[in-house]
Amino acid sequence: MNSIRRLARAMAAAAALAIGAGAALGQTFTSSGAITIPTFGPATPYPSVINVSGVTQPIRAMQVVLTGLSHTWPADIDMLLVGPGGQTAVIFSDVGGNGDIVSQEFILTDGFPALGTGQLTGGVFTPTNLDGGADGFSSPAPAAGPNASLSVFNGLSANGTWTLYVTDDTGSDGGSLASWSLRFNDAYSIPAQPATELVTYQGKLENAGA
Repeated sequence: MNSIRRLARAMAAAAALAIGAGAALGQTFTSSGAITIPTFGPATPYPSVINVSGVTQPIRAMQVVLTGLSHTWPADIDMLLVGPGGQTAVIFSDVGGNGDIVSQEFILTDGFPALGTGQLTGGVFTPTNLDGGADGFSSPAPAAGPNASLSVFNGLSANGTWTLYVTDDTGSDGGSLASWSLRFNDAYSIPAQPATELVTYQGKLENAGA
């Protein structure tokens, strides 16, 4: 039994070390100001820009962090992320229904549960385009297909100009976004948990039936 406990502790420590090492490699870049979402049409600014430099490794994984998102009808919001090479992802569209959200933070990264149509609460989710169609973003936004996955950027250089186009597709309700950030090549794709919760072992040792 002691050997099983030692193995469990060793594996938990290794998992924690791997997460820490991955996080240390990550780099985060944040927009310079807030975005105002009107009751209808393009937000201000349109687009919001983040200039990325100094990322030496190709993109293996990335996250988009939406900080301080507020809106009185979240389903009106459409967000289009465009990378330096022109690749696009509709990362937040037609989610949340009509329940007000106030200053919520959403971390969008592939491999987590999708956002739904019910009341939104901040957390970690996969980028979600619920209607599955190509949302219309006015010029100067590029034409965008229905893709929501951030994997479209994998293998590419992160360096260059990233743009986030935010629009409200229905009248009467508006909101704001305090800031947004991009994280590259950290370990956030592994849900953060205390090391003691990363692995659980159950066992039964028998000796001649005893």
